[in-house]
Amino acid sequence: MFVSLAIIAGLLLTAIYTLNNHLAIVSRHRVITIASALAAEKLRESGRLHITEDSGSFPPPYEDYTYTIKGVPSTFSDIFIKELAVRHGREKVFLKRLYKKQP
Repeated sequence: MFVSLAIIAGLLLTAIYTLNNHLAIVSRHRVITIASALAAEKLRESGRLHITEDSGSFPPPYEDYTYTIKGVPSTFSDIFIKELAVRHGREKVFLKRLYKKQP
C-alpha cells in the first residue's frame, strides 16, 4: 500500500512541476509577443514622425511596458540605424531598423 502511495505521490509531483513549468513558459511567451508587437508599431510610428530619440511607456492597457528609441552610429555614411528597446519586468525586446539618410 505504501509503495502505491509513493508512486502516486511521485506522479502527482511530476504533473504539478510540469504544469508549473508550462505556465511559466506561456507567461513569458505572452510578454515577449506583446512587447514585439508594441515595438514594431512604435518603430513604424517613429519612422512616420521622424523621431530619433525618445523614451516612455505605452498607453493603457500596456502601461507596464516601457520603451527607449535611440539612434545608433553606422559604419556606412549613408545609413542610419534606429534601435528600439521594449522592457517589461526582466524581459527585453530589441528591434533595429536601417534607414537611408536623406541628402
